[in-house]
Amino acid sequence: MTEKLHKLLLVDDQNSNLKIIKDTLRDSGEKYEIHFANDGKTAYEIALKVIPDLVISDWEMPVMDGIQLIRLLKLNPNTRKIPVIMATGVMTSSKNLKTALDAGAVDYIRKPIDPMELVARVNSMLRLSKSYQEILSLNTLKDRMLSVIAHDLRGPVGNLASMIEIFLESNMDETLIREFFTQVKGSIGATYTLLENLLAWAQSQRGFLKAEPVAFCLKNVGDENLILMEQIANTKKIIMKNYIPEGLEIFADRNMVQTIFRNLISNAIKFTNTGGTITLSALASKEWVDICISDTGIGISPENIKKILARDILYTSYGTNNEKGSGLGIGLVMELIGLHGSNLQIESIPGKGSDFIFSLPRA
Repeated sequence: MTEKLHKLLLVDDQNSNLKIIKDTLRDSGEKYEIHFANDGKTAYEIALKVIPDLVISDWEMPVMDGIQLIRLLKLNPNTRKIPVIMATGVMTSSKNLKTALDAGAVDYIRKPIDPMELVARVNSMLRLSKSYQEILSLNTLKDRMLSVIAHDLRGPVGNLASMIEIFLESNMDETLIREFFTQVKGSIGATYTLLENLLAWAQSQRGFLKAEPVAFCLKNVGDENLILMEQIANTKKIIMKNYIPEGLEIFADRNMVQTIFRNLISNAIKFTNTGGTITLSALASKEWVDICISDTGIGISPENIKKILARDILYTSYGTNNEKGSGLGIGLVMELIGLHGSNLQIESIPGKGSDFIFSLPRA
């Protein structure tokens, strides 16, 4: 896989200065994707298009100077996190340094530029920027996890407490007791699945989740998950069928494939009306097995498919029986499929049903 190059935007009204910086960075042995601009206005327009990892800007320039450029970058939410190093040979006093830092510059280099200093500051700033982005990502992850715990675990746990209280205060016959514990079992199963998804998704976001592939029969995993979901499907009189060919083996992490099937089948049940059908199927090629989980449910609009497949949001909606989800399930499914070198595709016709399609390596 090709390593992603850091994008640098160099801004100076003197082309000779731009060449010095470019040559210095090239001679350092590091590879960069470098963009150039001769004034702040042009630099801002380029920054909006390419979103560079770092900007190195001169101070005094025509049309728009470096300080104005920094302030403009910091006003735009798409560019405000881009670090800017100010490079100048004129505005070199302590007062000038304070002005640049107050405007939003993260560092300051005096001209004529010292090659070793330039390379050291660029590399240091790129490392700091990467660490900052990782911290932001972890904070976002933490906020999502807390939101899920607060909203999606509180409901099931509260329902369990209420159900147990009703049970303790009532005199039920054997039939009612059986029905009661059937409901309790379903509630506990849903809560446990949510917890498993939450922990696995958190691990995947932090890069701790690693696939350990083995060869195994795909149809067996389908059967196991249909049995697991049978009770929930029966409450909606949904028929589930497994058309995956006998003896077809894949080479994948079995636990991850279990999680993928469990979440996609659970999702299909959620959005299928009473009396509907869910089917599992697979088509093998030489190296891959294309797997499809289909339902005759309410379907998904093209706009919502885009939201579901977006990795930066946890999209969810209510099921046909007003079932509530966290959005974690599909997000986790996409992560796990991605760890096997594939991606999730969704084909759907609103009002007629949906197909969730992905590929796994063939054994």
